[in-house]
Amino acid sequence: MMNNKKAQTGHTIVKSLVWFIFLIIVLFSIVLLVRTNITNTIDIKNVEAEVFYYGSLSALSFKEDLIDRSYNGIIDLNKFNNHNLESKIYYGEENYHMTAKFTLFDKSDNIIKEFIYNQDGFDKYEPLTKSTIFGPGSATKVLKEIPIMIKDNDKYYSGLLKSIIIYPNK
Repeated sequence: MMNNKKAQTGHTIVKSLVWFIFLIIVLFSIVLLVRTNITNTIDIKNVEAEVFYYGSLSALSFKEDLIDRSYNGIIDLNKFNNHNLESKIYYGEENYHMTAKFTLFDKSDNIIKEFIYNQDGFDKYEPLTKSTIFGPGSATKVLKEIPIMIKDNDKYYSGLLKSIIIYPNK
């Protein structure tokens, strides 16, 4: 027990200083935790690749003109080309956003038909997918494979659609 007023004041100042330093540390810790958990950028490239993929499936699908119905599980071999896809999905004259390679296989794994959407972009970005450095300057490859029906004039047979979608990381 301290009887001296000067001793009590000194003890109170030291105690207050320790609490003040503790409060500063807690405050900086909270600010640091909040700043590390806040996302400043939103990466939607994977979502954009999915939307492109399903949009391209819709563009390449068999469409019955009489009832104006599209069958997404049936690929029309006459529509399976770059020109048809570019008329449905257009990213502008210089496409820096998306490129893809679509390959149709029959059930014995023979290639029936293949084409590349945005050939210049594919030639440019495909080597970048093999890079071990990720982030800006590289590219991401998304592989999709689904079983489909192939319509060749009036014949239908089963097959497989393999797609490689590549987009640059910016």
